[in-house]
Amino acid sequence: MADVEVLTFRFHFNREFVFDGSQMQYCDEDLGVSHIDKDKLSIPELSGHLLDHTTFHRSVRMYWLPIGAKLNSAMRLLVDDKSCMDMLDEIGSVGAVDIYTEVIELDMSGNEGTEIQYGDDDVLTCFEMIT
Repeated sequence: MADVEVLTFRFHFNREFVFDGSQMQYCDEDLGVSHIDKDKLSIPELSGHLLDHTTFHRSVRMYWLPIGAKLNSAMRLLVDDKSCMDMLDEIGSVGAVDIYTEVIELDMSGNEGTEIQYGDDDVLTCFEMIT
């Protein structure tokens, strides 16, 4: 297997993005490095390699940063396999990619009575009113 078929991923995790008024920062993060075959690149593959470095029990968003780009202007969200393929197309023959994670806070408290239940007809009516 040629070296260009494998990418090095640097996972940045266990921190939050902070905007200090002029620039975005991701300070004092933990770092893990993985090597992933380009043919296997997908969101589940990235998540699996991230789990090799940490044991997060929460959902995370993953962003990638093009080489030489700044955090506050060039972060790209990885949402599906197409976004992974778009990342591959854009990075070309570069051998390493930085992946930054952001914890997704899910409210699992089940506050009964605070949600409004909508049926399919109600949702369809809302969309018809918009268009």
